[in-house]
Amino acid sequence: MKCVILLALVAVAFAQHRPDFDHGDPLEHLVMAEVENLIRTTAGISETDCEAKCDAMFDLAAGHDEDRTDHLCAEECKHQLQAGPHSEQPTHPPHPTHP
Repeated sequence: MKCVILLALVAVAFAQHRPDFDHGDPLEHLVMAEVENLIRTTAGISETDCEAKCDAMFDLAAGHDEDRTDHLCAEECKHQLQAGPHSEQPTHPPHPTHP
């Protein structure tokens, strides 16, 4: 039974990330957390504004680094705004009920 509960928790945790999220990349975790905070603290933020504010937080000098954070910000804003608690789509599948 403990194994089933653990697998369910892992499944829920993975379901909250965008499909191409790299769980081993600290930068992706950082961008995800910052976007989550940005959306939570800025009611009604648009995807465009989310991307711009996220990009401003990660204003990096090296060209390839800036391109990467721009991409991560865009993907994370899109994912969280489309699948967040304020949207119609759930962030994880519903829990099955048993009689």
